Amino acid sequence: MKKISVAAIIAAGLLSCSSPSAEKSFETVADSTSAAAPAEAPVSYPFPAMYSADWKIGNPKDVVTVLNVYKAIEENRIDDLSNYLADSVRSINYNAVERNMSKADAIKMVKEFRTGFVSVNESFIAYMPLHSVDKNEDWVATWMKEVTTDKKGKKDSTTYMERWQLKDGKIVYRGAFARDRRF
Repeated sequence: MKKISVAAIIAAGLLSCSSPSAEKSFETVADSTSAAAPAEAPVSYPFPAMYSADWKIGNPKDVVTVLNVYKAIEENRIDDLSNYLADSVRSINYNAVERNMSKADAIKMVKEFRTGFVSVNESFIAYMPLHSVDKNEDWVATWMKEVTTDKKGKKDSTTYMERWQLKDGKIVYRGAFARDRRF
C-alpha cells in the first residue's frame, strides 16, 4: 500500500506542475526576463581605424553570391562568374599583385588559373557578411582551405582569408591573404 501512496503522491505532484496556475507563474517569469537589456557604454579604441570602425552584420545573400563564385571555380563553370561580377573588378592577390580589370578580363584570368588544375576543392572555416555603416559598403569575409591537384597529380593546399566588396549585389573587389600549406 505504501508503494501506491508514494506513486499517487508523485502523480499528483506531476499533475499539479501542469496546472494553469503553474503555467501562469512560468509565463510571468518568462515575461519578466524579456525586458530590454541596458545600453552598453561606448567603446574607446586605443587606435583609430584607417578604413572603418563602424561595422554591423551585413546581408547573408552577399555570402551566397561569394560562395557561388567559389563553387563555380571548383566545378570549372567559370563563365558563370558573369552572374556575380560587376562590370569592372579590382583584385589584390595574396602575393600583392593588384589588378583593375573588366568583367571579361577577370573571367579570362580565372579561366587561365583553373586550366592548371584537375581539381580545386574548397573547405570553408568561416564566412561573414559585413556592412560598413559609416561608408555604407557591403563586404563578405571568408576563411577557407583550398586543396588543388595539378595536371601532373601533385596536390597542394593553401589557407586563405579573403574579403569581397559588393555593390548592388555584384562583386567589385577581392583581396586575399594566404598561408601555403604543402602536403
